[in-house]
Amino acid sequence: MALMSKKTATWCNPCGTWGWSLFNDVWVAKKDVAVIFELHNSTTSQLYSPNAASMYSYFDQVSSTPAFYVNGKNETQYSTTGGIYTTLTKNRILAVIDSISNLSPVVNAGFNTNLSNDTLYIDTKVKFFQNTTGEYYLGVYLSESNVIKYQNGIGNTAVHKQPMRVAVTPSVMGDLIVNGAVSANAQFTDSYFYKLNAAWIPANVNVFTVIWKKVGNDYEYVNAYKVVTPTGITENETATFSSTLYPNIAAAGETVNLFVNNKGKEEVTIEIYDQLGKIVQNVFKGTLTESQYQFEINQDGKLNSGLYFVSVAAGNGDRRTLKLMITK
Repeated sequence: MALMSKKTATWCNPCGTWGWSLFNDVWVAKKDVAVIFELHNSTTSQLYSPNAASMYSYFDQVSSTPAFYVNGKNETQYSTTGGIYTTLTKNRILAVIDSISNLSPVVNAGFNTNLSNDTLYIDTKVKFFQNTTGEYYLGVYLSESNVIKYQNGIGNTAVHKQPMRVAVTPSVMGDLIVNGAVSANAQFTDSYFYKLNAAWIPANVNVFTVIWKKVGNDYEYVNAYKVVTPTGITENETATFSSTLYPNIAAAGETVNLFVNNKGKEEVTIEIYDQLGKIVQNVFKGTLTESQYQFEINQDGKLNSGLYFVSVAAGNGDRRTLKLMITK
């Protein structure tokens, strides 16, 4: 997944006018295929995050706000007089995200989460898909969706879609995975926990991961990942069922296990969709009672490389959508 961020601030008027619209357009078009977040690096922004500022220090530096980044590179399109071409900027961002989506990954990370009281537990798994060498790091981050906070150009009721809150890994740019040669199919696991800020809404807290490669003193983006469904108390305590996909990044021909923990008797339908919304596999349709179930996905190896969405839907309207990446 591409990593798209908007350098912004609550005091910035353009951030709340044409910059707001531009970011919203990108969000609507690419929120399911890219990690997209707001990066408040200014200490006077009401959504300032010290960790976001630290991350930004490794991005292309510009003095103007807003600025729009994909994978740490500034993709804002400027005129010769210093103005910003909004349509060109948006089209450039969309094109770069599309180009990243079509690449075969070298490495990526998946994760499972559990929220207990006010502490979020995160189990990560990093998998390499190609032979490579280098100094690779895994960063684990939290963002919060739909944060109501003042924004110049809008007012006190502005709804900020996805400001970055914090890095869970001790170092903002992540924990070392490997330094040196690594073979395809090598896997690394780790566990983290973070006590959520009391001002945050747990059901709106989202996890995303980024694989960075350190080159000299710089960190270069390699890959990013997030889940569609936000982590939160609402899902864990009141849902008809919970579901986990493992691994959520798999090689072609590798069997993927879907675990469904059902909390009562319910009609359940499990289907797999491609990025165009077409059903490519009917996994299950029937009645589940109160128990844990395991379903095998792609055991016949017929899913081609690409991004898929595993839909688990109950008859009462409750639905979970999990992302599945199949690699070559």
